[in-house]
Order: sequence, then structure tokens, then C-alpha cells
Amino acid sequence: MTHKGEKGVDFSIPVKHEGPLPYPNGARPIYPQFEGLSPQRFNLREDVEPWFFPGQNGGSVRGSVIWEHLQSNKKELSSHLGLVDLLAIQAKLKIVTFRELFPQRGIYAWRSVAKRDDTLFVPGLCSPDGTVSLMWFNIVAHGWGPYSPALRFRDGLVKN
Repeated sequence: MTHKGEKGVDFSIPVKHEGPLPYPNGARPIYPQFEGLSPQRFNLREDVEPWFFPGQNGGSVRGSVIWEHLQSNKKELSSHLGLVDLLAIQAKLKIVTFRELFPQRGIYAWRSVAKRDDTLFVPGLCSPDGTVSLMWFNIVAHGWGPYSPALRFRDGLVKN
């Protein structure tokens, strides 16, 4: 991928595994044991890749279908980025670089799905207002199409 934005951008993302993570009010992670799986550092251009559920790249898939698939494939789910990784990306990237790397609407971290009452939420980074913003999306209410990829680590980077 050619990078035209900021000059000399370092795509190495340091991940801080300390302190509580900012889950939405009253929400709890479904798999808290997965939160510590991220590497201490990863390269955003070399170590991660977009992930789409079959059919998502050419249309729209219900979030409940994606979630059921990932829950039945824990190894695959654990390879996805988590909330801690999104926070590290948000802290590092400026908006120009984020939009250039991720021209679709946002990127999502299915490893950190959280539940409040009976509703499931997945964290995502989006750029709706000129900043890189962490937002939470209702799995059922949000449309999951080609503009909403998850990110996952390439083989061998996750400590599972």
C-alpha cells in the first residue's frame, strides 16, 4: 500500500496492557480472557489484515450470524484485534493516515464484544468528525458489509 499522507509515519503500534479498558457503561466483555492476547507491539501495515465473513465483501451479513460463527471458532476469534489494540491505533494515528489506511467507514475488533443487558456491542474505530474515534456498535442493529471489516493479526502474532 502506498502511503501519501504524513511523511515518515511509523506504523509500529505499541500496546499498553495496563489498567481497566473503557467498556460502555454497564457492559462486560464476553471473553475477558482474550484481552491479554495482543502482542506488545505490532506493525499496522505488516502484522494485521482485514477480515470479512463470507458474503460480507459483496453484500451485507447480519451481525448475529458473524458472532455465532466467531463464537464457534474461538481460535479465529482470538486472532482478531481487541479493544486494547484499537486504543493503541487511535493513540498513534492521525486522521489523514487512518483514512488512507482504512478508507471504508471503520475497523472493528470482534475479540472485544461486550454485553449490556441483552445487547451485544463490538468496538470500532471510525472517523465521522475529522478525528479517529472509538465507538461501540450494536451487533444486531449495525449493517455489516464491505465497508465494515474486522482486523485480525496474521498467523503467529497472538499468544493463544
